[in-house]
Amino acid sequence: MAERFQFRGKIYSTAALDEPSLRDLMHLKTDLAEVGINATWSQIERAAVEIQDMTEDEAEQHPLGLVLYAATIWAARRAEGEVVRLSEVLDLRPSEVVWLPSTEDKSGPKAPKKKAAKKASVQPAAPALKAEAPQI
Repeated sequence: MAERFQFRGKIYSTAALDEPSLRDLMHLKTDLAEVGINATWSQIERAAVEIQDMTEDEAEQHPLGLVLYAATIWAARRAEGEVVRLSEVLDLRPSEVVWLPSTEDKSGPKAPKKKAAKKASVQPAAPALKAEAPQI
């Protein structure tokens, strides 16, 4: 389960998707319209819930999978105080984002293999979007 990711040397939490500020919701609404994406925050939230129970192959085919991927990165960066537009996130290369393993205790419950993660930590499971975690 990916709860964190690394982007350009900084580690971000995906928890930002749990409860975005009203300001961020308004920015996202404007940014989505600006880039021609016809989706709402509630549709993105529903996609996160739907994808959590899908296999990687199914998640890759979800119509909002890439929107969810971009919104996850956007929200995490906004939560860290960065002033970033969705259009900037759309310009990144998927290989620039490294999804990190869960910090969950090894003896704790294991996420099912080949499943997308739960709501806030959901990421599209497209093979082209995966990269190896750097040695830290």
